[in-house]
Amino acid sequence: MNIFVHIQRLEEFQFDIVKYFTVQLEEDGEEKDVNEFFDFLNRMEEIEEVEEDLSNLLVWIEEIGEKIGAKKHLFRNESITADVQALPPPAKQMEVHEIPVENLRLYCLGIVTK
Repeated sequence: MNIFVHIQRLEEFQFDIVKYFTVQLEEDGEEKDVNEFFDFLNRMEEIEEVEEDLSNLLVWIEEIGEKIGAKKHLFRNESITADVQALPPPAKQMEVHEIPVENLRLYCLGIVTK
């Protein structure tokens, strides 16, 4: 089994400050029907208990993309040895911006180009 990953621009999430991308998996020459970001959204939309969290997570994505920028303090450090981060931000930042997310994590990797 061969699995490849393609980086794919999220056209719906291209903001003034931050541009978002996702990965599209390809297994044995066949691409999955949906990229990993939309797969996450589709699965979470089916869980009623996280409806508000999902909505607020999308608010965070837009706030960071349109107004704040991808500042390191807005991402949770999720690993000791790797550069793995997650949204939502740490609790202190959620309190400051008043956008709470309790039960969801969206794992990400920050790539800066200028």
